[in-house]
Amino acid sequence: MSAHTRFNSTAPALAIAFAASLTAADAADVPMKAAPVAAPFFLVNDNSVSFTYFPGSTDPGVYGATYNARYQFDLTHFDVNRWGTNFIDFNFQQYGKKDPVVSMYGAQGSEEADALVRNTLSGNAFLGKGFFSNYITKDISLAYGGLFVVVDNLLAPQTHQYDIGLQFTLNLPGTVNLSAYAQKETHHVTQDSICPAGIFGTFYTPPVGTPSASQFACPYTGDQNFKWAPRLELVILEPLTFLPTWLPMSWNSFTGVTFPKGTGLSAANAAAMQVSAVPGGPPGWCFQGGNNPSNQCSTETKTEVFSENRLVLDIGKMYWNKAGLWEGFVGYRYWSNKFGTDHNAGAFTVLAPNTSIESTAFLGTTYHFTN
Repeated sequence: MSAHTRFNSTAPALAIAFAASLTAADAADVPMKAAPVAAPFFLVNDNSVSFTYFPGSTDPGVYGATYNARYQFDLTHFDVNRWGTNFIDFNFQQYGKKDPVVSMYGAQGSEEADALVRNTLSGNAFLGKGFFSNYITKDISLAYGGLFVVVDNLLAPQTHQYDIGLQFTLNLPGTVNLSAYAQKETHHVTQDSICPAGIFGTFYTPPVGTPSASQFACPYTGDQNFKWAPRLELVILEPLTFLPTWLPMSWNSFTGVTFPKGTGLSAANAAAMQVSAVPGGPPGWCFQGGNNPSNQCSTETKTEVFSENRLVLDIGKMYWNKAGLWEGFVGYRYWSNKFGTDHNAGAFTVLAPNTSIESTAFLGTTYHFTN
């Protein structure tokens, strides 16, 4: 996304320079019926690969998965086009052994695959140049996207998020985008994370109604369908121009806030969670204790706050005078009530303590293929 800062004004500047280079004599030599040169569709077309190391990630509800190493690999596309912007990121994440595959301790760390989409349609592009340009905003755009996640730990979560709203590009130095979305999330976890092992079976649950298998059937389906919830996102990309030219750095910041979205559970699934916490059996999510006894089953979501700030060094510009070719970065991430979990509930203070909040520094590098 930093490409927006570097190149957003390049195409208009080239067009102005080309027009200014045509003198009156030049214009006389241009055929009157010559078709005008069409502006390019893509003003920016940036593709990159990144590697990031997080020494202190967490995984809510997984015992011991606190301050766990994590490695992330990203393939990212970003473009600014005639009508708006497109941002698509595919990433693969490898967790350390504190968060093992299907919680089989001693196994390798679990793995995660995500796809994140954030696109916009510019109001100025559709309604006229400068339509939303004023003292407060540079543009107002329709914003839409989604997030799709799969993980191979014991919960085996599959997450689908869909977002639609407005993005306000604020009239401030650099790039400052404030987006307000309505978000819909559906979610699924494996039944074996709820149904106690040895009572309903482990890692396999016959479908309800299967002959001679009703005693093994788990009444919990694992499906969650959350309410529509407000979500706010703030993106800040600021070049640090006060630094000497031989130290080309920028400050990139992202903050996301998702408000409570309910439990996502049907009455039958909520009852199944409570039934699964049988005396003498694994407590699952229904766990008494913690600082919020009213959330015994840890099902009520809380406001989720994600904040990440990084300092980015343009290595390509520093050593080869090729701005935006290769970057290195360091930063800090704070994630409260991760995934909407209640960090005060018993599941995240007693059963799997310190897993609902993530606080970690990180470092990494990005290589851009189009510069």
